[in-house]
Amino acid sequence: MEKYFISMKEANMRFKNADHMVYVTFPLINDPKILIVIAENLYYALLNAIDALLNFEYYHKRLDYLPENLNDKLRTFREVVAKTYRFSRDIAVIFEDLHKLIEFRQKRPIEFIRKSNYIIADNVYSTRMISFQKIKEYVVTVKPFMQKVDKVIG
Repeated sequence: MEKYFISMKEANMRFKNADHMVYVTFPLINDPKILIVIAENLYYALLNAIDALLNFEYYHKRLDYLPENLNDKLRTFREVVAKTYRFSRDIAVIFEDLHKLIEFRQKRPIEFIRKSNYIIADNVYSTRMISFQKIKEYVVTVKPFMQKVDKVIG
């Protein structure tokens, strides 16, 4: 089985988890701690989908090289793949935002809930906030992207 199929399978699984948590789990439980899990699933879904697309393009010899680090992957996706398949520029923006959020969370020791938002802070109280509305917007924007990537690779 080709690497792009494996990446796409993982991307679909992560996206389905995020989608289910947004529309079923969060409204049922209403616990803002779930928002970070949704954000992580959405981030890894996008990462795997972008990886699958790059591997697919490389396999079909439409890319000269397969980028290894994250910045090169994102640049290649934006400059080559997104233009070829006419993907929305919002996908790269969402991916970067989620990446910054995940990175910020890994480095910061303080996390708390305020007014149904999940807040991540560092020692000098520089903060990042995750709201249900923002996460839901991300899921709504990413869903057509995932469907289109499935059709391309399918």
